[in-house]
Amino acid sequence: MFVKYDLLAQGWVPYSEVDPFSETFAGIAMTANALLWLAAPVATIIGEIGATSVIKAVLSPTRAEMRRRGRQQQRAARLYLVD
Repeated sequence: MFVKYDLLAQGWVPYSEVDPFSETFAGIAMTANALLWLAAPVATIIGEIGATSVIKAVLSPTRAEMRRRGRQQQRAARLYLVD
């Protein structure tokens, strides 16, 4: 499931195996207030990749959605012309 929406994991599959461990490291290191010089950049990079992937997944409609929207717009246009 992770590989389906994550942009980096789609292009480089080993990232999907490394990501949970790097997230765990960043979380534990920040909670323990240790190795912040390493944990902060790791968390920032992971967060940016994840946010970009989620935004792309949400904003890029599938073909089925595009067809459905097109039909809805056609119906709306017909209703507008009939009235």
